[in-house]
Amino acid sequence: MAITHRSSAVCRIQNAPIFSSPLVGGAQSDNVSDRHFAHGTGPDQCDQVYDASHTIGAGGTLSLDLATGGGLLQPDGSAVAMVKLKALMIRKTDGDGTFGVEVPANGILHLAAVGDKTQTFASDGDTYMFINRVGANVTAVTADLLQIDEVGGASTVTVHVTALGDSA
Repeated sequence: MAITHRSSAVCRIQNAPIFSSPLVGGAQSDNVSDRHFAHGTGPDQCDQVYDASHTIGAGGTLSLDLATGGGLLQPDGSAVAMVKLKALMIRKTDGDGTFGVEVPANGILHLAAVGDKTQTFASDGDTYMFINRVGANVTAVTADLLQIDEVGGASTVTVHVTALGDSA
């Protein structure tokens, strides 16, 4: 059974004041990125969806294999098998811990440059987001495992992961 859907990934900051040093208020800024993905395997399309919550123990790592699935399932029960990653959102939903996103240096194209755990996300609702209408290449090697680490080291963290991609 094919997944028939229309997905959206939206990152929106509206009515944010523009500040200049030393934090003197200025004009309002609206910055919106809105991508719609129809069913398919070309630009602005996806046919692979992964959407699940995970709890990561203190100091632990969650490894997600988007290429060969590694047990990851789509909503229709079929295995995840992405060739291109179009959108990724990881949102903290619970726990006292913090999370960081890690992709090995030779991992998923485009994500490798930013996925070095230099940022941590501590508050509920904190979100890591990646959107690319053409998609980042995902290969079936361990270098492309997406890793989400509990980097606080003292508490658990629960994250909700949504990934959109295509199989060709």
